[in-house]
Amino acid sequence: RLLDDLAQVHDRLLGPLELDRRDVAVREWLLQALTPWRAAAQRKGVRWETAVPPDLPPVKIDPDRLARAMQSVRAKL
Repeated sequence: RLLDDLAQVHDRLLGPLELDRRDVAVREWLLQALTPWRAAAQRKGVRWETAVPPDLPPVKIDPDRLARAMQSVRAKL
């Protein structure tokens, strides 16, 4: 849903956004995507714990674009 919202905003501002959606093993993707968040939290002395269930089903996302969106959010924190 987040990607759909971002795509709509992009369409309004810059024209159509092409997403490369594919089935992704969400647990592995999420653990990798959260690595910079963990590092940033630890640098600030914040305790970081991650609990991602091992049996999550695959999701159809554009993993690169979603990771970039997460990086943008992290940069603003």
